[in-house]
Amino acid sequence: MIRFNIITEDSVDHWPHIDLNGKVLLDLGCGRAVAHIDEFQQSPIFLGESGAKKVIGVDGNPDGGPLINTWNGEPSEIERLKRIVEEKGINKNGKYTFIWKMIQTPEDLKTLISNNGITAIKCDIEGYETNFYTLTKEDMDTVEVFALEYHTYDILDRFREKFEEWGFTVYAEGKFTYVDAPQAGVLLAKK
Repeated sequence: MIRFNIITEDSVDHWPHIDLNGKVLLDLGCGRAVAHIDEFQQSPIFLGESGAKKVIGVDGNPDGGPLINTWNGEPSEIERLKRIVEEKGINKNGKYTFIWKMIQTPEDLKTLISNNGITAIKCDIEGYETNFYTLTKEDMDTVEVFALEYHTYDILDRFREKFEEWGFTVYAEGKFTYVDAPQAGVLLAKK
């Protein structure tokens, strides 16, 4: 088991041990990049440029709608990410797709996975991960890699059970060292 420390909000610290080479990534919780000075540390861009073949970035931050953040009138995180990949010239062949959507039901997850040929998932959706609990091994059949940021011991314990049920092996765990949050961390699992 790989154990690592997460020392910042940067993706290089959160997701250092994921092999996404040739994978179609569903990045759940792709926004919320306020803490990143370097645009390439935002998870969809970092993971996309680390080998993913395609990235479907989904964020439904309730502070902002699909176009404008209600709290400051600035472009939403989804719109900002769309602009970045276009301006940087990295959206070749439509590699990046961004969707504003709240993950409120297990059906939301099933639809995203099946309609997009998802083979890898990165999930950081602030408690809405519980929508995965009813998904079956068949629902997760195409997924080979799963990266989870958890915020409670309950979610950690349930995902350990779900990973086993789905046929995944947890191979790495990261713990936050820059905040006092022993109940939070990252699990990486693969088939």
